[in-house]
Amino acid sequence: MSELPQESVTHLRRTHAAGVKLLASRGFGAEAEEVAIQIERHRWFWRPSRPRILLVAESHVFTSDEDSAIRIDSKMLKGIGRPKAAPPPDTFVRLVYCLGYGEPEILRNAPNGHRNPGTINYWDIFRKVTGCARCPMGSSRENLDERLRWKIEALRQLCRQGIWLLDAAVHAIYLGYNHRVPPDIQRILHQQWWAGYGRHVIDSCVETKIWVIGKTVFRCLHALPDWRCRGWVYQPNHDTETNWPNLLDDCSGD
Repeated sequence: MSELPQESVTHLRRTHAAGVKLLASRGFGAEAEEVAIQIERHRWFWRPSRPRILLVAESHVFTSDEDSAIRIDSKMLKGIGRPKAAPPPDTFVRLVYCLGYGEPEILRNAPNGHRNPGTINYWDIFRKVTGCARCPMGSSRENLDERLRWKIEALRQLCRQGIWLLDAAVHAIYLGYNHRVPPDIQRILHQQWWAGYGRHVIDSCVETKIWVIGKTVFRCLHALPDWRCRGWVYQPNHDTETNWPNLLDDCSGD
């Protein structure tokens, strides 16, 4: 498991600050800098030692200051992971790499009525690229341990195969409740990401194959200077067949 490097934090902060100015100029609130850092801490915790396939998407959802006060109860994870494995970050963020996202039973300090649906469709993407069995989804406490074991094993399998999920923007594109930032802001957020943090992270990986999740994201990135990728697949709640054979070939290859 990897720690978020200080050099990456520097690039992250600069890119985040540019996004704050953009969003404020258009009347949108921005996620706090600390939220951006915690999101990347979760992502880097599951970074493969040698990333081979990069899945670039808009995978995280707007995480509020109220969300950032919530913690994952590490006691609920005891006996599920490997005995001597380092624990993942205990902060709550709305990102699939955060084990508390979609699992309210393992959270502490969550306010009454806190909505925490998770992203089931991204777990299905992880299942497909790793070849794992279907996740025992559900919201009941009865199969909580089974779900968490499956998720942890899926994340480990991603690491073993060298597959890593990146966001194509430092700030959330999807704001929740079926609201998104307008297309022109999304395009600029992608540009800022590639000019700063995104290029830094990708350049730190050697000999990777890049795939984009989401046709709109692909179109935005395709227009950027020096951007290269193998192709794209639709967001997981849309067509699940287009270009998937080629992606799966890359994921299963040496």
